[in-house]
Parts: sequence; C-alpha cells; structure tokens
Amino acid sequence: MDKKTIFVAVLAVIVVIAGLLLIVQRSQVPKPDQGAKTPGQNQGQNNSGGPGDSACALETCHGMDIQCGANPPDVCTDVYELGDRCLRYAKCGMVGGSCQQIPDTQFTSCRSCVQDCSASFENDRSGLFNCESKCPTDNNPNMPTTSSSPASQQTSLPVAETSERKAIDMAYPQFYDFESQPSVAGREVKTMVKGADSYFAYIEYGSGVPILKATCFKVGAALAVVKAGEFPNPTTPVGIYKAIDPTTCDGIK
Repeated sequence: MDKKTIFVAVLAVIVVIAGLLLIVQRSQVPKPDQGAKTPGQNQGQNNSGGPGDSACALETCHGMDIQCGANPPDVCTDVYELGDRCLRYAKCGMVGGSCQQIPDTQFTSCRSCVQDCSASFENDRSGLFNCESKCPTDNNPNMPTTSSSPASQQTSLPVAETSERKAIDMAYPQFYDFESQPSVAGREVKTMVKGADSYFAYIEYGSGVPILKATCFKVGAALAVVKAGEFPNPTTPVGIYKAIDPTTCDGIK
C-alpha cells in the first residue's frame, strides 16, 4: 500500500470520528419542554406581585378592603391600621381571566374577628386594639371571647401595654419590650398626649452623653403609627441634650 492510499484511509477515519462526535454532542442538547409553563402561566394565586402572576397582585397596604390588580405598591407607609394583621392571609389571582381576591378561610376568620372587636369596643380604643391583637394568626388561631358589655372588659393596662404601644410594636417590631433591651446606660420611653394624638419618645441613654439616641412616634386616633423623627439627625446642633421632645424628637438642653 503506497503512502497516498494510507493518507486517504487515515483522513477518512478522522472524518468518520469527527462526524460521530458531532452527532453525540447534538444529542446532548436539551430540547424545549413543550409542557413547561412560563412564570405566571396557569399558576394558582399570588398575593405579593411575585413570579406567580405579575399581572395580578395585592394592591392593599392597610386595612381589610382588599384590592387586587396589576399595580402592587413597591413600598407601604409606616403606619398600622386596624386589621392589618389579616393582610398576611389575603390572596389575589386570575379567575376566569379576571384579577380578583381568592377566598381564604384564614383571612375570613381574621376579618370577622376584627369586625367583632370593632362592634364590641366601638367607643373604647384601648379595648378595641387589645381585642384585635388576639385575633387569629399563625401563632394564635383562636377567636377572642368578647362580652356583651364592653365596659366589663376594660382593663387598666400598664404603660408598656397600652393600645398605642402595641400599635408601635406591630409597626416597628424592633421596639418591642424596648426598656428591657441591652443598652449602655438604660432605656426609657417618654410619652405625651396632644389632642387626639399620642407621642412616644424611645430614648437610649449613654455614658459619655446624657442621651445617646432616640426615635419618636405619633399614634393617631385610629392607631395609625407615624415616625415623628430621630435624634440626633443631620440638622441637630452640637451640644449636650438632657431630654427629648416626643412630638418632634428634637433634643432639649
């Protein structure tokens, strides 16, 4: 066999091997899954505006009047309104091509509980919020027992357990049991009532300075919580401050 014949034979073997490798490589490429669903396709329900169905999500930030739609809020205001605890159970989804609330027994139970509290404590804000705080949740599935006489359930709560303090605890959990949290030289909550509003200054004392820092809140008549300010802030003049104004969170020398 001459050299030319050997060369042709070797070349033919190389071509055959290259062809086999190409066939094997193509066979390993995954084919499109005809049964796979794109995000949001035929998904069940969605209450967060996530990948379940971007065109149908919970638009309600506060309260129990549920609104579903394609424009969920990016951020909700720092307030707590009666019944906000029930929103964790509210769900939205596409039903018959329409974005609407999906019935949920936990939401229905929680809403009924809050409505019962409102009826029983119509003129007692403290009793109303105390009752609402016991409405069904994951950790507390039982309905609170209410009396036909709201006055019989009125209790004299310590400062740390007033309805306004509970509203702040709910909106800002990091301030729960504030006075017992570790600190340099102690913590204290100062309060002030101005008209229908209550103001709270959460103060942390320091060792080198009388007041290390403070955060203040306003709680309105409907137990809506709004942050009134912080101390110190970028505009606070340098100095030694011995007290805090709960309405503004400004330092008092």
